Amino acid sequence: MFRNFSWWRLYFWGAITGFAVSLPNLGTTVNWAISTWLLIATEIFALIGLYAFAFKRKVFSNKFWRAFFWTILIIWNLPIIYSLSPLKYQFPLPEFLSNYLVVDTEFLTIPALVILAVGLVLSIPILYALYKVGYAKKH
Repeated sequence: MFRNFSWWRLYFWGAITGFAVSLPNLGTTVNWAISTWLLIATEIFALIGLYAFAFKRKVFSNKFWRAFFWTILIIWNLPIIYSLSPLKYQFPLPEFLSNYLVVDTEFLTIPALVILAVGLVLSIPILYALYKVGYAKKH
């Protein structure tokens, strides 16, 4: 299934659509924190990497995609880890770093957990594609 490139192209267009639909939900750019801008920038580069993988195009170097893969693993997962750990009570985030992914687990409901789980599952193919682009075998 992961080698069928028509599936990857369909997934790419679905990811582009999902990204475009989610932007208005973030509010106006005036209200965005630095972390929101960073998250959007990483999502744009992830979509570029997904495009490179799905359409077999060379975009940036393999070294860039390797570094980006590990960076995105940290950036996308750190807010979730922070939210689920007791660190948020000892070291609250400053306002400019607050992110919509950092949630108060005391008010985390079942629908919010389902949305979080679905989001994590849907991001796995992007991470796989970024890994494959970064660690592609040279011919």
